[in-house]
Amino acid sequence: MTAVIPNKEKFPPDHTIDGKIFSLAYHGRVFFEEKYKNPQNTEIWPVENYEICISIYEEENCASISFCPKMEDFIEGFTFEISRQGLWENGPGVTFYLSLHDYSLIKTVSMR
Repeated sequence: MTAVIPNKEKFPPDHTIDGKIFSLAYHGRVFFEEKYKNPQNTEIWPVENYEICISIYEEENCASISFCPKMEDFIEGFTFEISRQGLWENGPGVTFYLSLHDYSLIKTVSMR
């Protein structure tokens, strides 16, 4: 059986993604799990609680992956959340900078 590859001009894809994105997402999630475990029950905050942004910087041979908690409360256009006993309901925000060579961690920037 031969695989049929659709004509990209006739059937354009919704999104085209560089393969590096999958490796960056995987390694970013691993670093996220290592750094943040939900202190209430030792589970990781669900990825569904986050908007994930990935940027690739070819010139610097690095990339960033940011886990930004989804927020529902806004005050004058800015996100707002009150912690409960020092814990944020939607989890912490963090950006990891990774090497494009071996996906090792270069730097971590925590948010809040």
